Amino acid sequence: MKIHDPSNLRPSVASAAEAFQLAEQVLEEALILGGDTGNARAAIEVARDALAAATAAEQQAADEAAAAERDAAVQADADAAHEAEAAFVAVVSTVDAAPAGEPLPAPVVPGSVLMAVQQVQRAQRALADAQAPYAAAARDVAAVRTRLNVKEAALAEIRARRTGGDEQPGDAAQMAALSMDAEDLSHIVSGLQGDVDAVAPAVQAAQQAVIGAQRDLATAKSCAELDSMVERVRAVETHFVAQVRALRLAAQARGHGNFGSVFLASKQLRDVAHGGWV
Repeated sequence: MKIHDPSNLRPSVASAAEAFQLAEQVLEEALILGGDTGNARAAIEVARDALAAATAAEQQAADEAAAAERDAAVQADADAAHEAEAAFVAVVSTVDAAPAGEPLPAPVVPGSVLMAVQQVQRAQRALADAQAPYAAAARDVAAVRTRLNVKEAALAEIRARRTGGDEQPGDAAQMAALSMDAEDLSHIVSGLQGDVDAVAPAVQAAQQAVIGAQRDLATAKSCAELDSMVERVRAVETHFVAQVRALRLAAQARGHGNFGSVFLASKQLRDVAHGGWV
């Protein structure tokens, strides 16, 4: 999910704030020099209005982006729930030997599965939120480290040249400057790396939360699918028992006292009844 970054709008507000400060300075100079302050005061009003408009526009854009993110999250949850329902129905419907005229219970995704799906969605969004500052901090480290590498490579090149006997008058000053730059950049890298290390635990925790939520979802789906399939088999069983009872009554009515001579369950059915493998 794309994360809105209000900093993209800040230059316009910053420009308006700078214009407002400049207008105040012009008024202050006019007051000190004793000149006409009318134009300066009018400029301040214009700059103040522009600053207020820019600030309002930034807030509106931020609000709209936040609303769009909320809508996207709701839609993502709905899509995930729909996909979970379709997958659930596909699995459970493998038990499809419906009795004649008696449809099997329709597969219904239980609330436990839908709640688990929503938890996965929330965990994934939390991970994305945690990864955003981590990625930004890592990019900062990489950018400064690249500059540091350039300085260190230039310094190493000069040293290698001088070692080979090629010494030039400006080497000492250039090496001193490169060394100081490299040292300062190293300190900056260390500080930025600290920022990366500071947010890394939050990313790791969010990753573990996603893994845990996905594991809980898999467990919930497995249990719910099996329970629903059992319910459908029970419906078939109930229908079969009713049919056997009707057959027995019909046999008795026709003088067959030994029902086993009329109908005997198959070996497979007897194996199933005793928990055997078929």
